[in-house]
Amino acid sequence: MPKSRGRKRKHSSGPRRAAPASWEASVLRDAVFLLSPETHRTDAELFASQALGTAPQGDTPSRQQDEALHHLLSLCDRRRTPTAAALVAALATVVDDAEVEAARREWAAALTPELGWLAEPEPVLQAASRAADPYDDQAVVFLEFKDVTVVAQTGRAMGEGVLSLTLTVPGSARLWDDEGGWPREPVAPEEAARILGTALAHTGRWWPPLDNEGYRETRFLVAARLRALPRAEADVADWAPLSDEAKTELADRFFADLEVPDEDVTRELVDLCLTFADGWVPGGALAWSPGVVERFLLDWVPRRTFLDPASRSLLPTVTYAFSGWALLARGVDKAAAADAAQVALDLAEEFQQLYDSTERSPATELAQHLQDSGVDLDEPAALDAAISAYNAERLARRL
Repeated sequence: MPKSRGRKRKHSSGPRRAAPASWEASVLRDAVFLLSPETHRTDAELFASQALGTAPQGDTPSRQQDEALHHLLSLCDRRRTPTAAALVAALATVVDDAEVEAARREWAAALTPELGWLAEPEPVLQAASRAADPYDDQAVVFLEFKDVTVVAQTGRAMGEGVLSLTLTVPGSARLWDDEGGWPREPVAPEEAARILGTALAHTGRWWPPLDNEGYRETRFLVAARLRALPRAEADVADWAPLSDEAKTELADRFFADLEVPDEDVTRELVDLCLTFADGWVPGGALAWSPGVVERFLLDWVPRRTFLDPASRSLLPTVTYAFSGWALLARGVDKAAAADAAQVALDLAEEFQQLYDSTERSPATELAQHLQDSGVDLDEPAALDAAISAYNAERLARRL
């Protein structure tokens, strides 16, 4: 008799759960709605954009897109169903990819003529407008198509990127005016495409990636519609830093206009403000805003500078004075300038607490080490020796 006969079977702990479906399998399953005669082109665009935007994160946005397309096309090629053909056709509405287009043409015969969205023309932009805060920092761009309105909130404090992206009903730009938002002005379609295209490109290079649901789900749709629009050339020359003479001139104007005591420590901190805004803020040395003040005190200064206690204590006050003066010099009204400058004083305590706990960049630490060591930067041999010693010291600390 087999040993197992007559023994009681062990009861399982419960019904087995099915293994979770892969991302691409879920996308293909949900794509069945693309076969409905009631589906419109906008529905297909949005579905494809959501599918790509919610794909597993890659090392970079472009890598994420490439990997997502590869997995979806591979699955569709294995299935060869009308749903797979419809999914490929939807993907072709939002990505400019030769492999996707080739697959769309190859499998087009699998789709019935009743699918009206396949024959719908590309949406045409009917109007574009932009509303910006008093600092020309945060703004809302409206692209009004017949089927939807794209609403994009952009910001310049962190480097001219997208803060949020939404699709709303046609004509909803007028609701902005009714709610008393920032004044909205018409923008040429070419300029609107340039502004939003630049912001999307910059946001695509952020790390970590922007974690905004509307942005993730609609950015491929918006990018596709922007590709169909003519785009104005950026009317700016290649960036060049302010010369030492130009910085000195601006600092002299600051001290003269505000009658601030022109002391060494104050001038050094004003130069720090100028260096940051000129090199890191779109718009230049005078383009301050509440967001720029916050980034300066809570991000850039703690990571990139070494300040002695006296300079550290004085910096929020100097930032308050300089940012307010810069905005007035730029033509911003007095109330808005005062609001932005006040942020520096409001953040003073947080800045002091943050400064000691922030990890500096390796380049900043090395520069401070060379300065403290009195190394002559014009002597290559001495500089190489100091850098080698510094690297050896850091390695020894880690070991």
